[in-house]
Amino acid sequence: MPNSSQKMSARQVVILVFDGMQPIDFSGPAQALITANEEGASPRYGVSVRAFKGEKIQTASGFSICAEAIDPALDIDTLIIPGGAGVHDAVQKDPQFRSALRQLCERSRRICSICTGAFLLAQTGVLTNRRAVTHWRSCERLSREFPQIQVESNLLFLKDGKVWTSAGVTAGIDLTLALIQEDHDTRLAAKVARRLVVYLRRPGGQNQYSEPLSLREASGMLIFLQN
Repeated sequence: MPNSSQKMSARQVVILVFDGMQPIDFSGPAQALITANEEGASPRYGVSVRAFKGEKIQTASGFSICAEAIDPALDIDTLIIPGGAGVHDAVQKDPQFRSALRQLCERSRRICSICTGAFLLAQTGVLTNRRAVTHWRSCERLSREFPQIQVESNLLFLKDGKVWTSAGVTAGIDLTLALIQEDHDTRLAAKVARRLVVYLRRPGGQNQYSEPLSLREASGMLIFLQN
């Protein structure tokens, strides 16, 4: 008898990329979801890296990636918006970017931003009157430019309705593990965390990283000490 779980439709996850986005902001969540598939996620995640136009995308790290064009017929379960220096140019360089992103958000069951990707969601109005977080270096700017957003500067990630936002860089993996736990269970999320060699629930918040740190050398090892 065929396994009925094999017939379940995959949860379609679209990672929207654009020039100047930070590579780890899409590769971290993508790897966590793909690892969940390898560990038996059912339904599986269908992960695709897409742009509003099928094209090569120049990352903030200097190399390019190829992205598929967004399929207007695709049933999007989760939309992930990475961050990077390009978030501040995306809307200015393409007048249609904001409206296209707003429409994409409307057709997605769940919306997530990684790091400064929160600025793009803020531009669409998705974060209006919501709680949100971004990289600690950008929290003050997000709050200043979008005062209608309640910025929580010390969280690694948070959920407000259908919208999830996260702090910088590896916090995108923390957020994705929480998505996996919500979609499936703690056991699967823990398996993924072990495979990726990360915490299932990382202790502390952003302040532990944003406070001034000094490097000292002791016994041949570099350690971080708070001032």
